[in-house]
Amino acid sequence: MIIAAKNDEKSELVYEISDLLYHLTVLMVEKGVDYKDIDEELEKRRK
Repeated sequence: MIIAAKNDEKSELVYEISDLLYHLTVLMVEKGVDYKDIDEELEKRRK
């Protein structure tokens, strides 16, 4: 993803981010974490 971010080709970055999000979603399901948990954590960090 870092290499894709350094390049000018948006489609490469979209591909890599999609791959990352897919694997994160699989991990979240496996560990019982949902997006609400993530949202709550991010909200705490904004304060």
